[in-house]
Order: sequence, then structure tokens, then C-alpha cells
Amino acid sequence: MKTTTPLPGWRSLRQIFPALLLLLLPLLVRAQSANIVISQVYGGGGSAATNPQPAFKQDYVELFNRSTTAQSIGGYTLQYASATGTSFDVSTAFPAGTIIPAGGYFLVALSTTTNSTGSTLPTPDFTPMATLTLAATAGKVALVNGSTPLPVTSSSTGPTI
Repeated sequence: MKTTTPLPGWRSLRQIFPALLLLLLPLLVRAQSANIVISQVYGGGGSAATNPQPAFKQDYVELFNRSTTAQSIGGYTLQYASATGTSFDVSTAFPAGTIIPAGGYFLVALSTTTNSTGSTLPTPDFTPMATLTLAATAGKVALVNGSTPLPVTSSSTGPTI
């Protein structure tokens, strides 16, 4: 009967592998946040003054879950800054238990103006209590894991985007 001996260094590799996995874990967790993306942003809803023929009565943001499993966005915030703004507004927070199904879209209805013109949005999945008004022509929208306002020039040391 032939006996085999382990390759030299195999024991060292077995000891290093778990440590390597622990080092890579933050990268795997960070990659998960890329499952939810902003798929559409519509500003200037309902306001004939800033948008002569608005398509919709309300501003909105649509999110998309591009993963194969349901994803929670509880604790995330939708943040907005104007094109020239120096800070993000954090008025839209998603409550615990807010789930987007696998491959699903999630419509967030935002502000509407009095005497709005345009079509009514389909039934939204979420309408925040506080109003968030998007500009019709320019601005910045971010989906953030947390409630800390992003700096306008966000860095990798800030909240997870």
C-alpha cells in the first residue's frame, strides 16, 4: 500500500486561508450593496414654471434590485443635493422592513406642487413623510446606507453609498 505525504507548506496554507478569508470579508460585504441601484430619477414633476410640459405630477426616484435575492433597504436614505449645493438633504429614510424583491423595481414618489400638471404616477411603493423636491434640470441623488449626510465631494471614508 502506497502512502502519501502532504505537500510541503500545506499546513501553512491551511492556517493562512481562514485569515485570508477574514481579510476579504469586508470586500464581499461591500459588494452586496451594489445590488440596489438607482434606475431612474425624474425632477420637475408637475411644475409648468420649471418644466413647460411635465410628464408626471410628481418627482420620483426608481430603485432596482439587480440581485437574485430580496434585499432590505431599511435604514438606507435617499439623499439629494442641487447642482450647486454644498450639502445633501437627508429627508427620505426607508423604515426597517423595507424590502425590494429579487429583480424588482421600487418606486419612490417625491414632491408634488399645487396645481400640478402631467400624468399621475403609478402607485408608488413608498412615499416619504417629508417632501423632497428635485430640480427639473440638474442635481445629485444618492442611495446611502445610513443617515449621515454625504459631503458634496464624497470620499471612500464617508457613508457607504
